[in-house]
Amino acid sequence: MARGGAARRGALVVLFGVLIVALSLVAAYSSSTFIPATTSSSTLTLALPGPFSGCPSSTALLSDSTRAILDLTRPSAFQTGYDGQLVGEGGAIQAAELTSLSPETVVYTLNTHLTWSTGRPFGPSDMVAWWHQEQGVPGLVGQGYRDIRSLVVSPSKSQVTALFYARTPFTEWNLLFRDVEAAGAPGGCGVDLLAVRPSLGPYEITSATSTVVTLSANPSWPLNYNRFQHIRVLASDTTHASGQFYVGFSPVVTSSDLGAIAAHSSYASSFVSSPNVLEVAFSPASSPVSSTDVRAGLSWALDRSRLLSRIDPSGGTSSVPTSTLYPPSSPLYPVPDLAPAPSRATPTLSGTGVDCPTCSPGLLARAGWVERGGEWWSRGRRVQLTLGVGPTDIDQRAARAVATTWRRLGVAVTLVTFASDDATARAVATGALPVGIYTRPLGSSPWWVMSSYEHVGGELSYPTGVTTPVLSRVLARVTNDFNPQQAQISWEIFDQWLQRQFWLRPLVTPPALTLWSGRVGNVQPSGSLLGLVDQVTNWGVAPPHAVPTTTTTVRTS
Repeated sequence: MARGGAARRGALVVLFGVLIVALSLVAAYSSSTFIPATTSSSTLTLALPGPFSGCPSSTALLSDSTRAILDLTRPSAFQTGYDGQLVGEGGAIQAAELTSLSPETVVYTLNTHLTWSTGRPFGPSDMVAWWHQEQGVPGLVGQGYRDIRSLVVSPSKSQVTALFYARTPFTEWNLLFRDVEAAGAPGGCGVDLLAVRPSLGPYEITSATSTVVTLSANPSWPLNYNRFQHIRVLASDTTHASGQFYVGFSPVVTSSDLGAIAAHSSYASSFVSSPNVLEVAFSPASSPVSSTDVRAGLSWALDRSRLLSRIDPSGGTSSVPTSTLYPPSSPLYPVPDLAPAPSRATPTLSGTGVDCPTCSPGLLARAGWVERGGEWWSRGRRVQLTLGVGPTDIDQRAARAVATTWRRLGVAVTLVTFASDDATARAVATGALPVGIYTRPLGSSPWWVMSSYEHVGGELSYPTGVTTPVLSRVLARVTNDFNPQQAQISWEIFDQWLQRQFWLRPLVTPPALTLWSGRVGNVQPSGSLLGLVDQVTNWGVAPPHAVPTTTTTVRTS
């Protein structure tokens, strides 16, 4: 979100080996683009996946919707751009600079002229109090704060310098100090706490339930004069679009969403690649899939390019993923693997991004499976796989397509639906199921995926149960790279290793849908829920002659 009225984008600059995140000012729109009087008297309806909670930003498994609401009401060092990338904030925390790698040092510049909704000035004491509190939080977020040796406040109290321990380098420093709570704010996850805790940002929360959160423009916020003065956030989906000033978001497109596009002919819509990946996961605790050849054979049996049309209801806006760590919008997203498909006669596991359905029987036979009359047998029994599947529309579509392919191959498959994607992942990780299909959020950092393999300060979600000495060595290399540029090489090695082991087989990068009424101007469609909501303060009311007819566009970045 650009809280300064004009969009602020963080620029990564490497200068004499020092990485600096600087803020630049770019005009988001001219004063003549929107109608301020109409904006100030209008209420924006924002539909996001629910429910909402009152948990602070560092809570494990906090929903993106709740985090997005916090982004509108809390000081942050970084926000999510519409393309899903973290950008410098420019609001209460004006800048974050990595000024040294030895020792690792980050300088935060604060706007000390702002006050919380209680009237108390915002200052370095809030940063220090948040640091002390977050050190006790389990998980990767708490680990990052524990890696800070000290916070030093400048004499002017306008800067706070974080010094990191050299023995515990922490690459993802740009994930720290996001959505800082006021010192002394009550803890807990009751949704009513959203309105109780002090706000500092362009909006204040006036009331909150698990399904509706109401926000009003912060009168003391010095910027974003033309922003909507009232926002009503609903725990709803895009199928219930209503009103002149409406923006809705679906993280994974469903058939119902497509019906909503047709039903709301005066609305604009856009499909964008989401920061999620739909994948097949194999269990390390289940003997039927313990062999790499079996996992590769079952994975390569799936011609993912052909499966796209059966999985994606939006009609071809999804793509076959080339990474298990990064969404397509990431600048680190690897280019497609152009290596030739493996030979059916001598299949090898060197190619990670290719499929080879004709190689599948050879790999299964090499693993000891025996084909009898079009059926695969192992250890004297017909091979039967129970396939766990998440609850979403796209999960179910993928499971049916995969089950059909494997049955044609000669493998018996039974589908079992779980209440959530995370529950499906846990059943596979513990060996309750040999294989599962679910949609995994990749998050803003590859640390999210890495935590599924090895506890680095605690597990976040979607465990895999995979632990091997090789994995430990790869992860050790990743966690010892503080310099983000050097760490990219380690992350790439980690990503390739994951795909060669076939514990996870990415199937589809599903599209996300943004649907908005033409009266809302300056909407940048986003594949990230955070990237969409963080731009709210740059939205305004479009003049009547600028209202578009329904348009459906496809963005891949």
